[in-house]
Amino acid sequence: MVILDLEDGVNAGDRVVARRAVIDNLLDPQRTILRVNPVGSADFALDLEALDQTPYSLVMLAKTESSVQVDALAGREVIALCETAAGVLESSSIAAAASTIALMWGAEDLLASLGGRSSRNERGQYRDFARFARSRFSSARARTIERRSTQSTSTSPTSRDWAKRRATPRRRFLRDRLHSSFTS
Repeated sequence: MVILDLEDGVNAGDRVVARRAVIDNLLDPQRTILRVNPVGSADFALDLEALDQTPYSLVMLAKTESSVQVDALAGREVIALCETAAGVLESSSIAAAASTIALMWGAEDLLASLGGRSSRNERGQYRDFARFARSRFSSARARTIERRSTQSTSTSPTSRDWAKRRATPRRRFLRDRLHSSFTS
């Protein structure tokens, strides 16, 4: 998988050029994730305009704080990055959003949103807030997996679609690589 980052990986002044590069230099859409700026930022709307000019459907949403923000990307598969206290507290509803296929958290961005300096103590272990966040994410993931596995056993078209999509190579990759952070 390749992540094309339009958020932290690009200086704000270079985002116009970065968006143009994303449009002009297409990669395999089955192996490409486009990381976009947070919902509500001026760059988010511009990122979506660029995204609409590509075949990419897998989006990594920076600083996700609610399921409503995930819904702003309806029709796309969303990896929700919860990098603020609000995102951690809403992780269950974010994970349950129909478009969410993976949930990740960023310890350092989370700490920065709280005014801190390091997510780890002098022994290199996560501080309490980071352990709390990881626990919330593990719980959210477990509830989402349970809900989706229950859906896949019913006969509704939505459940059949989910079961079929879940088996794709890209989903297996995401499940194996991204979700492993919840259990480590």
